[in-house]
Order: sequence, then structure tokens, then C-alpha cells
Amino acid sequence: MARRLSGRRFSGRLVAAGLVAVVLAGTPAALPGAALAAGSPAGADSAHPLTFPRLDIQVLPEYDTDYPEALVIVQGSLKNGGGEPFTGEVTFWVPEGARMNSACELSGDPLTTQNPVHDNQLARGRVKIEKRGDHQEISWVPTNPVKPGGILPVHMEFYYPAVRGGPEKQVDFAYVAKYAADRVTLEVAQPARSTGYSASLKEVGGGQAGDGTYTHNYELPGVKAGDPVQVQVRYTKPDNNKSVSNQGAPAKPPLSGGGLKGNQVILAIAAAMVLALGFLLFFSGSKARRPATARRGKPGPRGEDERSRARRLLLEGKISEGTYREIIRELKGKER
Repeated sequence: MARRLSGRRFSGRLVAAGLVAVVLAGTPAALPGAALAAGSPAGADSAHPLTFPRLDIQVLPEYDTDYPEALVIVQGSLKNGGGEPFTGEVTFWVPEGARMNSACELSGDPLTTQNPVHDNQLARGRVKIEKRGDHQEISWVPTNPVKPGGILPVHMEFYYPAVRGGPEKQVDFAYVAKYAADRVTLEVAQPARSTGYSASLKEVGGGQAGDGTYTHNYELPGVKAGDPVQVQVRYTKPDNNKSVSNQGAPAKPPLSGGGLKGNQVILAIAAAMVLALGFLLFFSGSKARRPATARRGKPGPRGEDERSRARRLLLEGKISEGTYREIIRELKGKER
């Protein structure tokens, strides 16, 4: 999975059960998919027992794939406010042509739990993807019934050609809620090597991320089922390359006292063993079935590139986030 699993995909980081997410490569009123932003698609139910107390949305243009793609991530916990266990399907909408990367159930709320285990329903073959007009409908039946007052933590990702223009570029992002949300937090990652960023929403915070991007944070009031929300982002970027491929590995602190002694040696050996196990799992691949829509890249033994395989193993709980980051740093070193 790649960026921030807690907070922002891998640091502070979309399409979770109940959000209609649409990324449009142009003005919403003039392009395919505009109908989603213009009104409530069929299926938005204001009386649905499932709602989001908080929904986290992250838009990452030109992040780990080249122009014109953006990575979109949605995560949150659907809460059952009804009096009966929920046993039906959860449904999400994504733009036509989107490449699904994951559709996960989590072991805990992704906004409050540190590194919850991701159970990728897409990889398990439990997700239905059906064309519905100018969007796709993503749905599956939760592994376990959602008890009254209980939650279904979810995390979804897809890629979509959302960026247009250049070197002055624009991203139009629009979504319509299928399930109501008490609070929506929107996070936009300004690509590395870009300047002149502006957005149509009022920014409430932000900061430099460790991967070369800059995070811009926005807060949206409670969203009712069927409500459209839109944001337009502009920035100047002279190249069409992804952000993460140009990052250097963090500098390592020098060793004190001229070497490692005592407990330091033990800790170093233990760390090396954990890292070696992570690399073994990474390069041997997983037995889980690969999603049909996994993203493109330099093919590996199973037709997926190494960065994507590392992300999938992290989502499936086969490697830790620390091991994942070590793998990414190693891959970046090979790219230079």
C-alpha cells in the first residue's frame, strides 16, 4: 500500500464504504462524471443505518505514478446506528476507468489505531466491480455482520488520471457521499518540485511530509448522503514525473564511540534479522491472488512491480511498516 496507513497513507493519509469519489480531469460540469458531482446518484440513502463519524480523504497527484495520475485514498469507520446487525453489502463509487488498488477491512479504526491489520477484500476476490453510467460501483459483503453500535473500519485506494495541463497544472476532485459523514477531513499532497499551489477550499493546516511532498489539510462540515463536495487544486510543476522516485534515503546518524558494543550489537543483529525476513517475504511474493486492476509498473515475477508488491504485502499484514519503508529506501537507491 505505500504512503500512509495511519493518518495519511503512511504518515499523516481513499475510497471507503459510503463515499462516491470522483476525480475529474477537467471542469466537473463539462466532463464525463459530472453527473456525480451535480446531484445524488441512485443509491444514496439518507436513512441508511451506516454512517461515518469521521471520514479521511487523501488526494495525491503525481505521487508514485507519473502524470496524469493521482492516487486517491479513503479511510474511516462505518458505524451501525440501527437496531439490527448489518449483513448487507457496503458500496462505493469510483470514476469510470479508475484502477483499484485495494478495498480493505481493518482490524481497528484507521484514524485512531496505530498500524491496524489490512484485510484486502479485493485481493481475496470478494469485491464486485460494476459499471454504472459514468462511474463504477465497488461493493462487497463484510466478512462479519456489523453489530448495532459497532463499526466496520475500511480503507480503499485507486489511481485515476486526474491531472491536466502543464507546467501549470490543475486537479478537479469531486465526490458525492453515499453514506452520511459527521466530519470529513481532506488532505491534498502537493507534488514534489511544484510551486504556486492554490485550492478552492480554505486551508486549516499543513506541513512538509517525509517523502518530498507538502500536505495541505482541509476540514468539511457534516455531509449528508447525496451531498456533493468539490475542490479544485492548481500548481506549477515543470516535469511530469512522480514525486517519490526523486527522494533520497534519510541520512543515518553516525555511530558513537567508534563502533557498536554490548546491547548495541544485540539490537543491531535483531534489527538485521527482522529486515532480512521482511526482504525475504517481499522478494518471494505472496500467495494471495493479485487484484486484476493492480497498477502498472516495471513487471516482477507476477506481473507487478516491486513497489506495488511491497504495498500489497503491507496491506496483507505480511510485513511491518518499518520493513516496508526499508524496502522503499532500497528501491530508491537502485533507481538513482
